[in-house]
Formats: sequence, C-alpha cells, structure tokens
Amino acid sequence: MLESKIVGLTETLDKKKVEIDSLRKRVAVVTKEKHHYEQLTFDLQSELEKKAAVIKDTLSKLSEAESALNEMETMASQQLQMLASQSETALDAAHIKIKQLQSRIRELEGFIEDLATEFSSQTQTALDQALTKRSRTTTPGPGPDPEKDQSMKRAQSIASSILNLSTKDLEQFMEEEKQEQIQPNKQLESHDQDSEWHQKVKTVLNSKKFQRKKLKDLMMEKLHTRDEALALARGSR
Repeated sequence: MLESKIVGLTETLDKKKVEIDSLRKRVAVVTKEKHHYEQLTFDLQSELEKKAAVIKDTLSKLSEAESALNEMETMASQQLQMLASQSETALDAAHIKIKQLQSRIRELEGFIEDLATEFSSQTQTALDQALTKRSRTTTPGPGPDPEKDQSMKRAQSIASSILNLSTKDLEQFMEEEKQEQIQPNKQLESHDQDSEWHQKVKTVLNSKKFQRKKLKDLMMEKLHTRDEALALARGSR
C-alpha cells in the first residue's frame, strides 16, 4: 500500500514538474514579449516626442513667418500710400506746369498775331502812301508853262541826239515810263493777299506740331514786302 502511494505521488510530482516547466517557458515567452512591447512603446514614445518637437518648431516658424508677412504687408501698404501721395503731388505739379506752359503758349501766339497784324498794317500804310504820292506826281498841273515846255523840248532834243533816237521814239518811251509810274506796283500785295497771309500764320499757330521754319519764312516774307512798300513810299517823295 505504501509503495503504491509513493508511486502515485512520484507520478504526480513528475506531472507537476512538467507543468511547472511549461509554465516557466510560457512565463519566459511572455516576459520576452513584454520586453519587446516595452521597447516598441519606448521607441514609439521617442518618435512621438521627436514628431511633437518638429511640429512645435514648425508651428513656431509658421507663426514667425505670418508675423513677418503681416509686417511686410503693412510696410508695402505704407509704401504704396506714400507712392500714391507722391504721384498725386507730382501730377498736380505737372498739371500746374502744363497750365503755365499753355498760358505762355497762348501769350506767345497772341504776340505773334499782334506782330503779324502790325507788320501788315505798316505794309498797307506804306503801300497806300506810295500809291497816293504817285497819283499826285502824275496828276497834270493847272496849265501849260511856255518856259517849261521850251526847256522840255531842248532836253528832249539833247536826249534824242545822245540816245540816237527820233523825237517820236523818245516821246513814246517817256509815255511808257509815265504809264508804268501811274500803275500800282504789281509786286506789292493786295488786301486779299494780306488776308491769305494772315490765314497762313493762323494755320501754322494752330497746327499740332509747331512749324518754326514756316512761321519764320512767313514773317520774313511780310517784312520783305513791308520794306519794299516803305522803299517805294520814300522813292515817291
């Protein structure tokens, strides 16, 4: 009986030992897995901390960038306002200068028109004086003067002998000269030509592009005509 019990207990102990060894192995496996997961957890936590640091640094830089962008926008807005103010001031100054130039141009145009009118008036006055004096010098006297007639005949006789002309040819020549003196000088301008000249001057002044040479030529043309009329008036005295 005792041996039977001892054998039974021995078998039971062996089974318990096998179970304990199995449990130890399972505990070792579980412990190993625990260490593995603990390491994974540590690695993940370290990675998360690194990610969090990167995110924090990124957010800080983003905040700095937004602040810098706001400052740049504010500065750009101020500069634009300053430029707009300066441009407006410059435009106002330019408009004032343009108005001043336009006023000076109008004054210059008025001066040129007045000068042209004065030249024209002097020319017409000189021409009228010349024509009036010519008509007076060609008007017959109150009556024949025997002494003058006799002197004229002697002068004609002397001129005929010098020029080798007959008395009839000399009288015809003198008559032609007399008729030329009576007629107005064809080279002097008429009132219609004067009006046409005035119109040319106004056309030059009103043209978009100022034609300095053409205006000068017109003025010189009028001065030349005026000088001719003045010379004719002096020569008719």
